[in-house]
Amino acid sequence: MTRGKGLLGAAALLGAPFLVPHADALPLVVVSADTTYAVTVHRTLPPYYVTLLHDVESGAVTRILITRGDEEDPLQTFAEFPEPEPAPGGRDDFGAVDFNFDGYLDLKLLATWGATGNRTYLCWLFDRKTRTFSFEPSLLDLGNPTPDPTKKTIATRSTGGMAGQVYTEGTYAWRGGAIALIRRERQEWNEARKAFDRFTEERRNDSMVVVRRGVRFEAELAEGERFTFDVNERLYFELDPDPEGWEIAVRAVDRPGENLARLTPPLPGPNPRQIWGWHFRNAANTGPNDGSVAAPQNDRPFMFSEQVGRTIQGPGSTRGPTPEEIEAVERDGDGMLMVDDLKLGNLVPGQRATIRWMRFHVVLEYP
Repeated sequence: MTRGKGLLGAAALLGAPFLVPHADALPLVVVSADTTYAVTVHRTLPPYYVTLLHDVESGAVTRILITRGDEEDPLQTFAEFPEPEPAPGGRDDFGAVDFNFDGYLDLKLLATWGATGNRTYLCWLFDRKTRTFSFEPSLLDLGNPTPDPTKKTIATRSTGGMAGQVYTEGTYAWRGGAIALIRRERQEWNEARKAFDRFTEERRNDSMVVVRRGVRFEAELAEGERFTFDVNERLYFELDPDPEGWEIAVRAVDRPGENLARLTPPLPGPNPRQIWGWHFRNAANTGPNDGSVAAPQNDRPFMFSEQVGRTIQGPGSTRGPTPEEIEAVERDGDGMLMVDDLKLGNLVPGQRATIRWMRFHVVLEYP
C-alpha cells in the first residue's frame, strides 16, 4: 500500500474545505485500486491514514483501511458497509468533519447522489476512548448533512424536484447519544391549488408537531386586474389594483373590508405593501431607480394578524399600535411578495410611472 498525498488537516475543524490535496495530487480521479488521505483527527493525535480501495471497473469503494501514525499494519479494516455508488466524474467525495461536536474529526464518504443535488454519506464517528472509528448508520439517512458547530446541530436538505421547489429541510441534534430530528420544514406541491403547501414542524416531547403552515404561489396580472388567492378557509390574499400599481392585502372571509396586513411597517412612509410604478424609477422618471427614490424594490415583506381590527387597532381606537402589538402581528402571520418581472408605463419625465404588467410569487406563513 502506498500512501498518497491527499491531506485533511486541522483547517477542517474551522469549517474550511474538508479535502485540501497537495497540488500535484490533483485531480482526484480513480486511476488505481487505492487512494490514501492523511487525516488530522485532533492536534494531540498522530495522523490517521485512510485508504479507499476501489473496484477498478466501477470506481466504487469496496473496502477502507485505517492506519495510524508510523504503524505499518492497518488499525482497522472496513468492508461490511452499504456499497456506495461510484462518485460522479470518478472523483472521491471523501472528507473529515466533526459530526458529533466532540472536537474530533469523523469520516464521511459519498454513498448516494442524484441529479437534483441530493447526497447521502457513509459516516464513521471517532471514539476518543478506543481511538478508532465506528460506523454510524443513522447518519446515512440524512440528506446533504451540514454540521453547525456553533449550534451543535446538523442541517439537512433533500430536494424532490420542480426546480428545487419541492424539498424537505431538517435540523438534527444529538440526544442521549442518538441523532434526533428537532425541526423540519417541508414544501410540497398541491395540484388542486396549483401552489406549494408549506409546513414547519418542531419536536414536542417525543413527537414532531406542526407549529407553522404556509403556502407559496405565483401569478401574473395586467394593469387594473385584481388578484385573490385563498390561503385557508378563513383568510385570503389579495392584490388590490390602483392607478399606479397594486396594494397587498390579507383579508378575513368574514371581514372583507379590513386589511389584516395594514400594520406592516414602516408607518408612515413608502410601504412594501404598496407596489407602485414610481418605486422602480428615479426621481425625474427618466430611468431606473438609482437610489434617488427611497422606496421598496422587488422584495415586499408584509405581516398580518386576524386580531387587526379587533383587539389591535380595533373599532374606536384613538392611538397608533404599540411595539408589542406590532410584534404580536408579526408572530401571527408574515409573508413576502417577490416581483419576478414587470413592465412599466407612463415613462414620461416629470410624471409618475405606472405598472402595465407584473409577474410575481408569494410566500406566506401563519401558525
